[in-house]
Amino acid sequence: MNTDGRELWYTFRDKFADVVDNCRPAELDQAWRTAKRRTEFYTANVLGKLQSYLGMNLHRELFTVDYVMRREADGVAVPMIFIESENDIRGAVHEVEKLASIACPLKVLITVGEWSERWRHGGLRKEMTACWQHVVRVYHSQAPRVGIMGFLVGERHEHDLRFFAWALQPDGEFLEPESELVYVHLPTEGYTPIAKETAASTARGSV
Repeated sequence: MNTDGRELWYTFRDKFADVVDNCRPAELDQAWRTAKRRTEFYTANVLGKLQSYLGMNLHRELFTVDYVMRREADGVAVPMIFIESENDIRGAVHEVEKLASIACPLKVLITVGEWSERWRHGGLRKEMTACWQHVVRVYHSQAPRVGIMGFLVGERHEHDLRFFAWALQPDGEFLEPESELVYVHLPTEGYTPIAKETAASTARGSV
């Protein structure tokens, strides 16, 4: 079984896209209506399927990390991928710091926000990418890190759902530039923008 962080990221990224692409638009629309539904969608529909593709077992809230994928080796379940999901994209630096502290082949942050230039304010891409990259670089400068850090940012702009993906090497330099990983046009009826969700559903926590 492959344990290289780069290859794990490429497989994780591509299979993530495959699973989302194969979901019905109506299913994605329902998942994107509240934070709780997104969490349930990731757990059951995405990560639940990814574990099979990767030959691993998915665990929730293991080692105080949202998700951990482990692989059996000589009777021991070895953590290979740590995953954090976060609703508050501006607060996701905490999750990046946590992931940067962990030694494993692959760490992944899944978050959601007004990312691209489609938004009136110009999007959060530049600000948050610089912030997260700075954290990874500083951590590595103080104590050399191992493992790839992958990022998946979901964005719903009106009826268009997109996921953007990119990854950093242990020293904070880009392994690959950002790309639009998934695009789905969602149903137009009954949509309530994220900004109008209740305070409870937008409280800081898992995506």
